[in-house]
Amino acid sequence: GLSADQDASELRAREIHQFVVDRLRATAKSTEGSIWFETSGNFALDWIVHSPENYWGRPGKELPVNLDCDGTLRDAAGTIIGDDASCDEQFSRHTCSTDADCSAYNTTCQEFLPSIKASGEQSSKMCLGSGDSLLNRFYAAMVSAKVQLDVTSLSYPTGRFYEMTVNALAYLSHQPQVPSIRLLYSGRVPVTFNRFDRTSTTLAKLMTSIKERGGDLSRLRIDLGWLSSKVQFRWNHSKIIVADQFRVLEGAPW
Repeated sequence: GLSADQDASELRAREIHQFVVDRLRATAKSTEGSIWFETSGNFALDWIVHSPENYWGRPGKELPVNLDCDGTLRDAAGTIIGDDASCDEQFSRHTCSTDADCSAYNTTCQEFLPSIKASGEQSSKMCLGSGDSLLNRFYAAMVSAKVQLDVTSLSYPTGRFYEMTVNALAYLSHQPQVPSIRLLYSGRVPVTFNRFDRTSTTLAKLMTSIKERGGDLSRLRIDLGWLSSKVQFRWNHSKIIVADQFRVLEGAPW
């Protein structure tokens, strides 16, 4: 059974839930089922995800180092002496076959799901750090969508998070059932006015990236929007991935 504290927490959660639903129905009833919907969820015991993982209590000398690569080999002085064939250029991580390949970086050889761009492909193995586990989680949530995929965040993705997004959308474009996709951010550059930063330009660049990774643009419907004030420093700050109302990842708001 539940403890008294758990009972009180569950009751308060239900009260907050009902307050939000009642408010939405009073002010936005016509958009129920299209813009918003009421649902409930079940949480596993490990539903809070920490990042970085497996860092607390470990000495610095045991933590991953030198994970980034740029496709070049350098000597001790930093001079380029050749090409680094082990570097995955898209994600800037060293590819590997065994843990021994990653020993120099204080990490292990792990499956990297975002490397998959279409069904039937095998994920690449790379020498990964703790932050890369978030990319695996985000990718898995996105590609699980079959009807509707919603992604919101303060900032438009960059770096490996952008590449993960591109590959996930390329993957979805090849599925028998392709979901509608909505992407909502504060703007292309966070915490700035975006009046002159058109979503159409950013979406066109995203679609080009998806095509370059083998995505079928003819099967994708993507809506991209900015949410921020035109006159004040106020902007979207949610960090949520929702797939088909059945799977959700939500980041802390601070």
